[in-house]
Amino acid sequence: NNRDILSETYEQLQNEKESVEQERNTLKLLEQELNNEIAQLKKENEMLKHEIKSGSENEQVMSFETVMPLDDTKDAELQKQIDESRSLVELQKSEIKELKAELLSYKDLPVANRELHEKITTLEE
Repeated sequence: NNRDILSETYEQLQNEKESVEQERNTLKLLEQELNNEIAQLKKENEMLKHEIKSGSENEQVMSFETVMPLDDTKDAELQKQIDESRSLVELQKSEIKELKAELLSYKDLPVANRELHEKITTLEE
């Protein structure tokens, strides 16, 4: 019975680990997409700056004022999303390390089974 409990717990931890890994990979892809979008926006910004330089000085000032705030806002928003994604990835990495350490700490399975059973019994009470 204790082995079943330990086996079930191990399986649950493995499933959680896989889920965290999948989410981490998804966040990495999102980060890459956001970085690509930032690069594209920077290219567009440079093109707009060149277009502005070719216009009259009055048009240049007006165009620059309308273009820059939008780009800065979008850039800041994308950077915030990237930072949040990185933070989530780091959090998930630490959770994976903790789960791995917990699994590796069970060198003495009978003792671990008893401890696990005691924890479950305590929680059930």
